[in-house]
Amino acid sequence: MAQYTPSIAVTCDFETIKDSRGYPSPRYVCPQNYVASIRDAGGRALLIPHESVDLTQPHLDFDALVIAGGDFDIPPSYYGEQPRRGLGALLEDRSAAARALCETAIAAQLPMFAVACSCSTCCGAARCSRTSPNAMEPRCTSNPMTSVRRPIM
Repeated sequence: MAQYTPSIAVTCDFETIKDSRGYPSPRYVCPQNYVASIRDAGGRALLIPHESVDLTQPHLDFDALVIAGGDFDIPPSYYGEQPRRGLGALLEDRSAAARALCETAIAAQLPMFAVACSCSTCCGAARCSRTSPNAMEPRCTSNPMTSVRRPIM
């Protein structure tokens, strides 16, 4: 009997570089070690660009979710706050896609791992989408970068 291979969704970051002719070349990126770690643990990584997420009905064609970090800040409105001095770049579309995926994964009680600023997205999503008392929810402290989850595999 064939062994089941779990599908682990990994959100992508995006960047625009200049190609060899000097033209802008936008691309989605994901650290190679994320994919290698999932593969080495027996899973299959599915890279999810933020633009492919239907914010009204994100569907879950995967068994677990990794929300990758990036060089941006979470919109302060996610926490009922106003922007402050020192706020970094906001990637509203990417943050909205990550939040929609988090809310859906929390409701489905899927394992989730969030990296860096993405922990804040997931903690904000958990506050907005409470499910049963036994549902998996990030354990947020005063530092929203701290999140405890059950193992993905």
